[in-house]
Amino acid sequence: MMLMRSISFLSSSSLKNTAKSPSNLHCTPKKIKFSHQNDRFFHSNRKLNLENSNSTKNLERSNNFFDKLDLVLEYHEKGEMKEAANLYEELCEIKPNDATSYESRGMLHEMFRHWRSALSDYTKAISLSSSPSASLYTKRGTVFMEKKELKNAKKDFTKVIEINPNDVDAYFKRGSCNMLLERYEDAVKDLDKTIELDPKHASAFNLRSLSKYALGSTDSAFDDNAVAFKMDPDQFISYKYRAQMHEKKGELKEALRFWGEAIRSEPTIPNLYVSRAQLLKQMDNHEEAVKDLEKAHELDLEDGKISRLLKIFRTELKLTKTEEELTKGIGEDSSYWEAYYNRGTFYHRSGKKKEALADYEKALASKASKDIWFKKGLILYEMERYEDAIKDFDDAISGGDKDWKIYSTRGKCFGALNKNEEAVKDFTKVIELCSEERYKAEAYHDRGNAYKSIEKYKEALEDMSEAIRLSPEADHYFGRGNVYSSLHKYEEAEADFTKAISIEANHWNAYRMRALSYFRMKQKEKGIQDLTSILESNENPQIYYSRGVAYAGMGASSIDNVISDMTKAIELAPDLAGAYQMRGVAYNTIGKVKEAIADLTSAIKCAPQERVFYEIRSNIYIAQNDFKLAIDDISKLIELHPTSAKLYLQRAHLYDKLGDTGRFAEDYRKGSLIKTKKKLLRGQQAK
Repeated sequence: MMLMRSISFLSSSSLKNTAKSPSNLHCTPKKIKFSHQNDRFFHSNRKLNLENSNSTKNLERSNNFFDKLDLVLEYHEKGEMKEAANLYEELCEIKPNDATSYESRGMLHEMFRHWRSALSDYTKAISLSSSPSASLYTKRGTVFMEKKELKNAKKDFTKVIEINPNDVDAYFKRGSCNMLLERYEDAVKDLDKTIELDPKHASAFNLRSLSKYALGSTDSAFDDNAVAFKMDPDQFISYKYRAQMHEKKGELKEALRFWGEAIRSEPTIPNLYVSRAQLLKQMDNHEEAVKDLEKAHELDLEDGKISRLLKIFRTELKLTKTEEELTKGIGEDSSYWEAYYNRGTFYHRSGKKKEALADYEKALASKASKDIWFKKGLILYEMERYEDAIKDFDDAISGGDKDWKIYSTRGKCFGALNKNEEAVKDFTKVIELCSEERYKAEAYHDRGNAYKSIEKYKEALEDMSEAIRLSPEADHYFGRGNVYSSLHKYEEAEADFTKAISIEANHWNAYRMRALSYFRMKQKEKGIQDLTSILESNENPQIYYSRGVAYAGMGASSIDNVISDMTKAIELAPDLAGAYQMRGVAYNTIGKVKEAIADLTSAIKCAPQERVFYEIRSNIYIAQNDFKLAIDDISKLIELHPTSAKLYLQRAHLYDKLGDTGRFAEDYRKGSLIKTKKKLLRGQQAK
């Protein structure tokens, strides 16, 4: 998060922050050069039209493209940007295939921070251009950065570099993307190129210092920061990066000093105050932290994140004082149960679960109360101590209490312990007692999941459908989709997962399960597309693994994709045994035997009890006529599965290949004996 904050200024174009206040709208237009203004024909046409027009109203009434364009440029020169934006709507309607209209309108959307609309217009302009310019890709890439779509931004800046290999800004911004994506080595390469093209690019030195620091090159990182500082002693970003590096090293006092210098250099940037406030909070200086956030809020009243953070900090400051008062009250009367209960509640709200648990136990020692049992059980549930939590909920309910919240949380505990029959009973009780539709819908959803776990699919479908009727949330459609999937009704499952995604665009589990439905329906391309959608925003090793498995089912033409996805999964999760197995099999398919054996050996190290890894590796050894190593693997398999006749007979066959008649005879006898015993046992069972 600190890295994301550190270069938020880099992702903005020259138009950023122009919509903050009305005064900005009158000074910014001079900085904007619209694509139409480069065309001499437009200029001459504009002059002619203005000479022949009596008033702006004549232009407004005209349906001529160039009349409208003249008026747009006139509004632009006056700084009346909203009016200009409205007229661009008409320009695009008059000439829907005019790329420059979309590009210019995109710039206006960008100025007003309407990122989605700007992105749409730039994309349209690119699609209409036979050879889109580097500046157009730069504009779209910058908007992608604003939307935190870093991979897409990186693609656009790469396109700019392909068009113009000496574009300093493109290397710099692609380096920014790489750093935010935590691809620090790639970031350093891009920033090296930036500095090669522009040796006085202070921001590139600053950004490279952070990337080097992340790679562990501390001295070199500080050297880069020092170079940037010499180039521009008043550049706040140099102070900012130095503060961040000291903060990461745990040198909080030094970090605080440099945050102060950054603010001194640029006292009107809200995020500097936010960063210092977060450090002050870490140093337990809550009052000063609140003051910094109040200043940040004063500088940017429209920033909802700052407002929310300020509210949280003020609450925490109040709670800090409350903790002192509550502790003082306990000191005055340590036998008073309510003091412990109140402080326990405070600790619970503050996230101090162990302290809250201790205080609730002390309160219970003086007074047994349903509320205290419930709150103590709730903490134990949050700590995943489900058995202990159930005991406390039992005590809370023992007096005949009818609080549905207790049954609901106890039901969740039973579900986590796979005691689904008990969970069904508790969720049924919630449905009886609760009158609020939202919570009742949640109870139907939870009971539906419990029914699904015990394979009562009819009841599960009914409950999920009722949850949707009461509260049509993404999770409820997702739950019903899972039930359909268990019933192998993949078309219905796909429809529910699609509905969940339409409600919650980032519901990655719905994408994952919809992909599985597509695979079951033999629509592998759609399934891969869903998994790819997840990976664009969330690099998850299991998703790379799942997509790799899907590619593996598409035949030899997709082997490279299998290897690529499994490699990425291994990078993100080095202990993912299945990824080594799949990559090893892929390597073996294309004749890379050494790599295949190495991967299967890694899989065995990750999961030494998994028999399939030994089976695959032994088969590769046999194909290579390396019978001794194959025997070692089969011996391990026999150790894991000593009643397998097949394994003894297989090892006997290999001993025979090696001419070891004694071991051949011994294994053959054992294998035959096991086989005979199993045959006799099956005959007795048949009788």
